[in-house]
Amino acid sequence: MVRKNKGLTKKGLFGSAAAMACVGLFVFSGCVYFNTFYLAQKSYSKAEKAQKKSGREAADGTAASEYQTAIKWASKVLTFHPKSSWADDALFLIGRSYYNMGEHFKAQGKFEELLNGFPNSKLAPESKLYLARSILKSGRPEGARDFANRALDEVKSKEIKGELALVAAESYFALGDYPSAAAAYQKVLAYPVKKESKAYLYFRLGAVFFQQEKYPEAYGAYTRVLEHSPSVERAYNSALAAADCAYKIGRAKDGILLVERLAKDSRYLSNLGDLKLKVAQGYVVLDSVPKAMEILRGMTGYFKGQPVSARAYLEMGKIFQEKLGDLRQAKENLEQVSKESPPPNVLQEALARSQEISRFESFQKELALVPDSSFDSTQPDSTKRYAALSDSAQPAYRPAVTDSTRLANSWYLLAEVYRLSLKKPDSALWAYQTAFEKFPQTATAPKALLAYGVLKQENFGDSVSANSAYRKLLSDYSHSDYAKEALSRLGLLGTPADSGYPEAVYRQAERFWEGGQIDSARQIFGSIPERFPQSEYAPKALLSLGMLSEAYRDSTNDSAAVLAYQEVLKKYPDTPYAQRAKEKVGLALPETRKPDTTSAAPFLAQADTAARQDTTRPADTLDTFSPEDSLKMGFLSFPLAPPVIKDGNFVYPASEIDKNIRTRLVFKILLDFEGKVRRIELQNPTESDAVNREAVRAVEQTEFDMVRVPPSQVNTFFIYKLLVRPPVSDPNALQQIR
Repeated sequence: MVRKNKGLTKKGLFGSAAAMACVGLFVFSGCVYFNTFYLAQKSYSKAEKAQKKSGREAADGTAASEYQTAIKWASKVLTFHPKSSWADDALFLIGRSYYNMGEHFKAQGKFEELLNGFPNSKLAPESKLYLARSILKSGRPEGARDFANRALDEVKSKEIKGELALVAAESYFALGDYPSAAAAYQKVLAYPVKKESKAYLYFRLGAVFFQQEKYPEAYGAYTRVLEHSPSVERAYNSALAAADCAYKIGRAKDGILLVERLAKDSRYLSNLGDLKLKVAQGYVVLDSVPKAMEILRGMTGYFKGQPVSARAYLEMGKIFQEKLGDLRQAKENLEQVSKESPPPNVLQEALARSQEISRFESFQKELALVPDSSFDSTQPDSTKRYAALSDSAQPAYRPAVTDSTRLANSWYLLAEVYRLSLKKPDSALWAYQTAFEKFPQTATAPKALLAYGVLKQENFGDSVSANSAYRKLLSDYSHSDYAKEALSRLGLLGTPADSGYPEAVYRQAERFWEGGQIDSARQIFGSIPERFPQSEYAPKALLSLGMLSEAYRDSTNDSAAVLAYQEVLKKYPDTPYAQRAKEKVGLALPETRKPDTTSAAPFLAQADTAARQDTTRPADTLDTFSPEDSLKMGFLSFPLAPPVIKDGNFVYPASEIDKNIRTRLVFKILLDFEGKVRRIELQNPTESDAVNREAVRAVEQTEFDMVRVPPSQVNTFFIYKLLVRPPVSDPNALQQIR
């Protein structure tokens, strides 16, 4: 698919004889503009050579200077000889010069000018190609997709059709439309494509399938890369990606063979450590743990003091922790990571895992769990014995301890460690069950019951047991904050059963407020703390009651609002609502914030918006919000969200790319025990509704790691920041096929 730039030489006058003839005829005006264009083309050729030598995507230095000279000479052709037969050549040369310098908006303008002024030019097909590329590289994949697809029907050259199809494919990829991207990449393969270009296409096709979790198809695409003379780097990345897919689809042996082949290639000698690590991971997948450990131990000696050794210690720690259940050995290996020049992410994971093991050990001590000498660490989790951790061997709790709430929380946290850190779902079920069976009167019991049901449903596919747990929750804890989730999982939201729990009652009070039924709203807000004293809606309702009383007080002596705020401080001093209550009674200075969102009352929110317009910072730059700023937007006591474990994949709306919005959006999100977003409030919306909607969607689909979140913060609010900026397509993507 590599094609010469025939457009710049289409008149056939660049031979030395023609040039000399023209020099001789320089005095004639018909040759003046040719000589001018000849100088432009000469500078352009020098620029291309300099750029190729530098290996840079966007020209700079000598190459950029020569491109500017070429633009200057070509512009003279357009200025003094706009109707000459070289005008379209000059426009094309200027467009290509801007394109090669990375000035894609300027390039787009010149290609459009050529197509509008010279629609029948022989350069029109190639101009359409570069116009499509310019649109894509200027960060507008939707426009590039639409233009490339239209141009495909207009051009005849198979070579240009293939490259336009590639632009369409890359546009679909940039937009996150992976099914369409897969079809488009396969369409490109139907055109004349060189071997090295096929290698790139199969690599992209593998990435598209991987994004869709179609691992068999991704494996097939990645392995085909190796059949088409890929570059050294692409061969390496493709083989590792293929191995990852093979490990996921039950072809671990094939994956190991791919990686071992690379390890024997002298070109990848500097990557030997990473390759050995990947092989060890394959043996773990095969349950050949001794073989994996042999490789990893060898790495710690051969690469001692190097980052690769740190990764090996981390991998051994994970094996001891998740596969063998030997937490002492796991901790020893994890602690060794810090002594081996670890990369920051490796050190962070090792420290986190070590802390989780320490927490687990503290739970063992607190709950008087006895090590099980008959514990068989080689058996699957579902067949392991927990005799020493059950009533049949030792008491599951100390009879002398009466702090049921603390013990229930410890059992719940133990279950979370089993589920999230140790990857032992059976053990997690047992710990959840202990929490709600032995401590049924605690606030932890309904939360543990819900977690038990979700784990049965999602990890074991046992809907019968899961539904039984949800129904028990509704029967025994109908006034719990967790009742709504149980109703949702039973498909009962919107039915007569969808009532009576704290959130439903609170929303009813809000509706009365919105409808102007102030007395009814006041009565319901006031009843919530009495009916549901342990609910998160108790302090929230008190605060809303105070704000409602303040907005609709009968006289200046009406103290109902102050009394409500004081109740928040007295009964719920450690909640986020206490800070707002302090401001209301004068115990704290008001903070710069977005409109108050602790109450959903629309009238108060509107008033707050107007009052604070001068203190709200605009969302206009990437550096607008630091972590501290996020917390100062009225939610000082709200913690930052825990680490993300599943990204919601924000896709910048193509229709908004010209606005070039670049900011960090700040969200107040409520997370449940699984780390899923249950409520979301955008604090600093942009001027684009489309960007705001897509950001909200992405955050709603994001999931967070709750393993180190205290139980008191489950089903509470956090602050989360989302980086928003226009997409930039792969800078090298369109260089792969020429």
